[in-house]
Amino acid sequence: MLLKRLYSALNKIGSLLLIVTLFYSLPLAANEIDRLIDKAYSIKSSSPDTLINIIHKIESIGYISNQDQKHSIDYLKSYYFAYTGDFDKGISLARKLLDSNANIKIKIDIHIFLASMYIYTGQLSKGLDSLFYLVKNKDKATSKSAKERVKIAIAVSYIQLKQFDKVLNLFEDEKWLDYDKRYRCAASQVITESVLNYNKEKFSERQLTEAINFCVEAGESSFINLIELNYAEAFVDERPKQIKHR
Repeated sequence: MLLKRLYSALNKIGSLLLIVTLFYSLPLAANEIDRLIDKAYSIKSSSPDTLINIIHKIESIGYISNQDQKHSIDYLKSYYFAYTGDFDKGISLARKLLDSNANIKIKIDIHIFLASMYIYTGQLSKGLDSLFYLVKNKDKATSKSAKERVKIAIAVSYIQLKQFDKVLNLFEDEKWLDYDKRYRCAASQVITESVLNYNKEKFSERQLTEAINFCVEAGESSFINLIELNYAEAFVDERPKQIKHR
């Protein structure tokens, strides 16, 4: 009888410890997921392999504390699919997020993604819908990084539409020089492409080197390749200048 009571007491203590451990670990897991999501956002365009590894690591934690985290993970998945060539899958997942109760921050990111994807894949009217959404809601992007992403997304859409003068007007105040490293690199790329297409006679070797160095500093090799490609295409019939990396 005594052993039975002791066994019952130990069971209750074990259950209590399990509950305490579980509820103590939930905030820790949530904080770790937030940290990993932030890291995934910071490298999503520079390293797709790292991005998918982070997504798998988040899913292995096994606990997603809130809808914002779930929506962020799905957005990152859609970005990964498109970045690795599966545009239809990336767009489809992003569209589902638009129909969800995702917050305005995530919906702005989704429209940034969709504006470029739709226009890139030739779905012009849908791309313009996302572009108009961004223009209409740009003031709802409250953080510095969100404002920078929206502006770059609008610029990318203008480039796809061959409206290079609008890109240059967008960045003529030169505030982009104070952007976060990653977005400064992206801004330098869209500006470079626009100048080369709109008035390449005004483009200098100094501008080319500066744009590449911004992206070297940000560790964005894909943007470096794009800048060099833009330059090569613009001067395909002329002797190329020596590109100097810092």
